[in-house]
Amino acid sequence: MSAPLVPDITFVEEADYERGFSAFFDKEIEPGLSEMESRRIEVLKQRPKRWLLAGTSYIVFIGILYLMLNADSDATEVVFRVFGIAALLITVWVDAPLRAFQSARKLNILPKVVGFFGLSYRSKGSLEWSAVAASDIVPAGDESLMMGVDEVYGEYHGGYIEVVDLTTKVRSGRSTHTLYQGLFITAKFEKPFRGQTVVVGNREKILDISLSVSSGKLHPVTLESNDFNKQFDVYSSDQIEARELLTPDIMLRLLDLSDIHAGAPVRCSYVNQTLYIIIDTTRQFFLPGSIRTSVYDTKDLHDYLKQIHHVFTLVDLLKLNRQRLTT
Repeated sequence: MSAPLVPDITFVEEADYERGFSAFFDKEIEPGLSEMESRRIEVLKQRPKRWLLAGTSYIVFIGILYLMLNADSDATEVVFRVFGIAALLITVWVDAPLRAFQSARKLNILPKVVGFFGLSYRSKGSLEWSAVAASDIVPAGDESLMMGVDEVYGEYHGGYIEVVDLTTKVRSGRSTHTLYQGLFITAKFEKPFRGQTVVVGNREKILDISLSVSSGKLHPVTLESNDFNKQFDVYSSDQIEARELLTPDIMLRLLDLSDIHAGAPVRCSYVNQTLYIIIDTTRQFFLPGSIRTSVYDTKDLHDYLKQIHHVFTLVDLLKLNRQRLTT
């Protein structure tokens, strides 16, 4: 059998921030795509066979359970529990190759894209619960249930930046409830802010902010941009600093950040020496493409580059603004 033909894949740079990525793609990413594509095709081929075996197993289990119920009608609860556990195990078995491939696909591509920006990547985040609580814009939930994955971090233009896919939960009896799922971005600077300024979605009810406003710690701030005021509410302990921080360029960038994430809520908090930004995507951010999409398709790469670029541009604008205010 002849080897499958490998298409001539190139990355076409479509924006200024992608400049240089084509050569990077040829050297760092393209050589590993052929093996990944073969693995993807094999997973797709095996999937119908696994579902066929799973369907047969379901029928056999249903037959056995029917006989058990006829033999002992008092065992109904136990029988259905056994069936539920069996169905779950079969579904996990069917999806195991798919999950393994999607994880390998992301781990093969994402660290390299991050490396293009001179940053590092780790699959499990090291974000501390205290940082989430200090931001005042994320419901922190139970510390033991907080989970951070796909962490991007490192020195960036003289400061430190960290981007992590964050999930916070709270326990309610025997179950848990998700409070937040989305990006949590941290940018640290040398000089602290004079006060605290927070930006939240228009009429969003954030408990920590509501308490700070009612106690007189924070006060509403109205800015000159009507478009911005329609979408965001601003609160600050220093009205002058709030207006210095939220320049027209930064307000526009925050609006853009919400638009490119399909209107996902965006919040930010300036406190001490840190800017916190969250994008409430309600799902994991750095998910790979569909298993039915070829790994030769470069759309995911364009999306990653665009998303990271928008975050970095906002940090750059703030950094330049801070330099102007402190010189």
